[in-house]
Formats: sequence, C-alpha cells, structure tokens
Amino acid sequence: MAGPVTQGGTPISWVQYISRYGLTAWLCWGLVGLSPAAVSAGAWVPPPKRGVLIANLVEVRTDQSQSGASFELYGEYGLRRGWALVAAPSLSEAVQSSSKEWVLDEVLVAARRKVYLGESFSISTQIGGFSIPGARDQNDRAYGVETRLALGKSFGESNRV
Repeated sequence: MAGPVTQGGTPISWVQYISRYGLTAWLCWGLVGLSPAAVSAGAWVPPPKRGVLIANLVEVRTDQSQSGASFELYGEYGLRRGWALVAAPSLSEAVQSSSKEWVLDEVLVAARRKVYLGESFSISTQIGGFSIPGARDQNDRAYGVETRLALGKSFGESNRV
C-alpha cells in the first residue's frame, strides 16, 4: 500500500499543493506569456509617450518567516531622444515581518538610454536608485545606486523605433 503524498515528491503532488498565487501565475504565464508579440521591454526603450506596465503577484516562503505574498509592478515610459523612465515598486504581506498588512517593499526608479538599435538587436544603459526595507524595522530603509548594460536580440519581427 502506498504512503501519503508529500509536498514536492512528484509532479502530480506539486499540482496538488499549488497555491492560489501559484495557480494565478501559471495561468497568466500560459495564456499571455506564450503568445507571440514584438519585443517591447528589456534592452528596447519604449517609443516616446508610450509605455509598458507589468504586474506580478508572487507567493513568498522563507525560512525566517511565515509564507506571504508580494505584489510587484514594473513600468517603463518612453521619453524623447531615446530616453525612458523606469519605476518598479513592490508591496509585500508577511515577508519582512509577521504583520499581515501590506507594506512597501523594494522600490527602483531609473532612467534608461538607448545606445544602439538595429533591425533585430538593441543595446541600452540604465542608472537608477533603489530602496529596500531594513531586516528588523520597516521604517529603516537601505538605499543604493544600480547601473545596467542591457543587450537584446529579437528572433522575430524587426523592432525599429
């Protein structure tokens, strides 16, 4: 006689223990993530007065605290002359503390500059500031600067902007 099914034992048991956040993420990824579309993020800078907004809801489990959730937004907005404004705030519930309230988590604000744009290849640079909550006190935040160099290759349509 077989024993009880344990979490993480087989692919079937993974499905049995999937959470509501995980199920939502898998359905969105399956329905939207697999649909073909022209590249509009990453190394590509949005055209002026156009933007991209991506929302993400994630279930988080750590060894130090109970399970919680994180709601993340990522947005880009095209400005003139190959510049874009990037903002990525997130809210979390019971991730950094035992509180069940939603609190401000990581925040990124940056500027991205198009360096090169070819038929199917793009290069851009980004500089921005970020803020993360302290380990013990939500009001005690750490700040820093982040720089990026992004390279992108499109395998579909050309992406001239």
